[in-house]
Amino acid sequence: MTGRSLALALVAALGHGPAHGEEARVWEVNGIRLEEAQVERLASDIARQTVVAVERQGGLALRAEQSEALEAIYRAVALDTYDEVVRVVRRDDLADAAKEAEVKRLVLAGQERSSAHVAEVLDAAQYATYRAWEERQVEAFRQRGLGSGQRRRRR
Repeated sequence: MTGRSLALALVAALGHGPAHGEEARVWEVNGIRLEEAQVERLASDIARQTVVAVERQGGLALRAEQSEALEAIYRAVALDTYDEVVRVVRRDDLADAAKEAEVKRLVLAGQERSSAHVAEVLDAAQYATYRAWEERQVEAFRQRGLGSGQRRRRR
């Protein structure tokens, strides 16, 4: 993967750091070095930005506890996806196109996991509105790919 594609993939699918009491981890791929605190901060920032985008959707009217739960879900899924992405990017037996396709698949699988958890937090009417928004976001990601260089606008 190119450095730009990798950076986009890392931002899209941040990583899982060590459990409490374990030594801090550092991830380095293609010369890009991310330390645990950076990964945690990026995951938190992306989760918060996603909640803000969700809150903008008419018809949702999230309660504070729902917003907090969604943020925790988005952060956890991002952190859970990262190690998988790094393992793929580090593989020498895959061509760049295969790596990008696998990273995209992992990101979409993470999206599916988050959606399942979100369904447990929102009521049926809220979830229907959420799914319509989410499907538009996923379709845009599928069409755009990882290395388009376009900044995603949330509606």
